[in-house]
Amino acid sequence: MQSPSNFPRVSIIMNCYNGEEFLNKALDSIVQQTYSDWELIIVDDLSQDNTREIINHIASTDSRIKVIYCFILNLSFKVSKRNAYEIFIFF
Repeated sequence: MQSPSNFPRVSIIMNCYNGEEFLNKALDSIVQQTYSDWELIIVDDLSQDNTREIINHIASTDSRIKVIYCFILNLSFKVSKRNAYEIFIFF
């Protein structure tokens, strides 16, 4: 197990389903923060629009962004919670 110092101080979890309309604005808001010791875990819950393409593009530009794709609808909350380093988790 990694020590806490190897993890970002802040884990941001974004569950997403068909979010193409607002996704770019939400992602830009996170990426443009002045605080930089964070990771973003995006969990796509079987989106049917262009959400995956948007997520893949932004993740390819920033190594702090991790993407998880669910293959069962409505599983995103459980999956995202298991992938964050749990000192404090806020949704």
